[in-house]
Amino acid sequence: MIPGFFWRILPGSDFFWKPIEKIQEKNYNLELTGFEFNDGKLVYIDESERSFNGDGYSIWIYEIDEKTAKYFKNPNDEFFSKYPNTELRSNWKSEFWKKTPFDQKEQQFFNFAHSSLDKLKFELEDLLIEKGNYYAYEYYMHNFSDENIFIGNIDFYIICPNRKIIVKINHNT
Repeated sequence: MIPGFFWRILPGSDFFWKPIEKIQEKNYNLELTGFEFNDGKLVYIDESERSFNGDGYSIWIYEIDEKTAKYFKNPNDEFFSKYPNTELRSNWKSEFWKKTPFDQKEQQFFNFAHSSLDKLKFELEDLLIEKGNYYAYEYYMHNFSDENIFIGNIDFYIICPNRKIIVKINHNT
């Protein structure tokens, strides 16, 4: 059997793979928000190298289209009570979507996900203070033998309908 990544390097292979990636992206965003949409243009990316077990840090900021931004200006009630609900993170805990401003009781989760945004005119904190935005996260707590429990992994999300962006952060340790 020839691995799938091999086929990606063949000339013209994007003709086959790009539509599949777009379907996967749309399905992931549906699990994330309850609304089906594709990410737009990637406007910011910062990815650390990943260790053999996936530990590392990544942040992606995408533009969202007008239709998606309009929906998130007034999302349905299930958005706040059922999502995110990603199959990939079924053994993690979810904090469903909430309106900004950010609840300071959740600061430890934001601190674990936080990154300074080089080359942008705003910081993540700005997005969590602005009214009209939303945030959610999924996380996994590490339980150590000395009975200390620490945040070990997090996926943190911010949707900004007025700025027309979505922020996706992954931090694993």
